[in-house]
Amino acid sequence: MPAQTRAPAVVAEAAPQTVPAVAATASVAPAEAAPPVRPQGDVLAAYRQHLTELFARGYEYPRIAALRGWEGEVRLRLKVARRGNLLGIALDRSSGFDVLDQHAQSLLSSYGDLPPLPEALEASEIQVIVPINYKLRKTT
Repeated sequence: MPAQTRAPAVVAEAAPQTVPAVAATASVAPAEAAPPVRPQGDVLAAYRQHLTELFARGYEYPRIAALRGWEGEVRLRLKVARRGNLLGIALDRSSGFDVLDQHAQSLLSSYGDLPPLPEALEASEIQVIVPINYKLRKTT
C-alpha cells in the first residue's frame, strides 16, 4: 500500500508540470530574467577572485615578519560601492600576527578605489571577504 500512495503523488506532480511547460515556452523573457539570481553568487565569487589577484601582486612582505618567518592568511571584510569606492575595511579573521593584520589593512587602505562592481550584480554596494596570504618563498 505505501507504494500505491507514492505512485499517485508522482502522477499528481507530473500533471501540473506539463501545464506550466506550455506557459514557460510562451514566456521566454521571464525565464531569461530569472537565471541571474543563481549566477549572482558566481559573479560575486569572480569579483572576489579578481580582488584577491589584484592584492596579491601589489605588496611587499613586511620586513619584520619576513625576518621572523611569520606567515598566515588575513581575511578582510570589504564594503565596496557600485563604482568601486572602498567604503569600509574590517578584520574578519586574523593571521595570528598583528604585523600581518595591520599590513593587510594598510595595503587595502592605500588602494583607494577598487574595480567597479560587475554589471551583473544588482546591489548598489556589497560586502566581500578577501583573503590576503602571506607566504614566504623558501630557497632550497
